[in-house]
Amino acid sequence: MDLLKYLSGDTTKEERLEFLAWLKEDERNEKEFATMRRLYDIVLWQRDNGSSVSRPATTKKVWMIRTIQAAAVAVILISCYIGIDHFHATEEVEEFYMVKAPVGEHHLVELPDQTKVWLNSNTVMWVSNQFSKGKRNVKVNGEAFFEVTKNENAPFTVAFTTTFQRHSGPGSVSNSKVPTQPKSNTNGYLVKVLGTTFNVNTNSSNGCPKVSLLEGSVEVLDDSSLRLVRLKPNEEVLIKDGYLKIKTFDNSDRFQWRQGMIVFNNKSFEEIVRVLERTYGITISVEKAKILQKHCTGKFRIKDGVEHILDVLNINTPFKYEIDELNKTIIIK
Repeated sequence: MDLLKYLSGDTTKEERLEFLAWLKEDERNEKEFATMRRLYDIVLWQRDNGSSVSRPATTKKVWMIRTIQAAAVAVILISCYIGIDHFHATEEVEEFYMVKAPVGEHHLVELPDQTKVWLNSNTVMWVSNQFSKGKRNVKVNGEAFFEVTKNENAPFTVAFTTTFQRHSGPGSVSNSKVPTQPKSNTNGYLVKVLGTTFNVNTNSSNGCPKVSLLEGSVEVLDDSSLRLVRLKPNEEVLIKDGYLKIKTFDNSDRFQWRQGMIVFNNKSFEEIVRVLERTYGITISVEKAKILQKHCTGKFRIKDGVEHILDVLNINTPFKYEIDELNKTIIIK
């Protein structure tokens, strides 16, 4: 049954009658349609805010199972910001819907099981079309923070790879098919949980994807080597050159992007540049290599903009910079 065709109103009278008959056949059909309806509504209720080099970031909540209030969003259908990509589903094939946080924004997504997922700027998440049937499977490219609802009968899995293309540039559109489950030749990794709080970042500032656990327990599987590691609270696994390295962390400030903050704790200027590029959807070029080796500590509100952050960093690490608004580029000299 092509639910997307029905939701868009592009059906004949015969097809509408066929849909109603299908809906009454099984209670599971009603649940599948309800899930699709909620995801489809997300697209209908998103606003194209545009962006610029120093445009403040904002936070929006995306509710998949609650009624979306008209005062919170505008009635504009867009495909180049928060999107949904639906493929015709069958009982045999698991397929995915796509949800994306625009550049310069972060979004709270609530899944049908009450699991909450915060998507950082320019992050894409794919949700299984059989999620409400017990297959709690998602895939992530970017950074996402999870608070998973416990369900011992339906483990929650997050798949990601080290070879996903980075979705860059404000208003970028992804019309390609959603990737299948990671295969051995794509450096695939799988996080398996029952109910816990953790963060997945495939675009880490140091270039190494990582999974960080705050509460509960998670298992991280390397699909190519079949190596499995189990994390305890305040542990994270870093993925570099195909190896899984576990270390502890005692500072959760870096997860404050959910509250609209950027926190640098003795970070190199090179790492800071990567975070700013991802957060504001810009390109930063540093002409003097020695600047990249400087280390800085600071806490900034994302909405204050990249220029404010650079001005503050400039106090202890003197440099000059130029902004090319048209090409969304900053040159640091």
